[in-house]
Amino acid sequence: MSQEVKFLQDCSKEEIMRLLTEELAPVCDKCKRRKLYICVEKNCQGIGALCWTCDRGKHFTHRINEILLLFFNSKERRSFMETNRDHESIVFKGLMEAKCYIDD
Repeated sequence: MSQEVKFLQDCSKEEIMRLLTEELAPVCDKCKRRKLYICVEKNCQGIGALCWTCDRGKHFTHRINEILLLFFNSKERRSFMETNRDHESIVFKGLMEAKCYIDD
């Protein structure tokens, strides 16, 4: 069962993406596309938005999120455990099975 994602001001994902791609997100100096990603690694704090095409190589092993995440309505967010109990138990079981293979 999927849960509908809530964004600020009850905007849809499509509305947020339209605003980002047409107006809000900064433009890459190299390729002129919109920078729609952010690196969440501690050593990359403060570098701003990333261009997927031009900056991806510099952050190859980093955790990168869509800038869209900044517009989630956190007051409407439910916890992972509350919304995904079945999925979480499947993931946990898979991790435990993988650990058994590694330990052997």
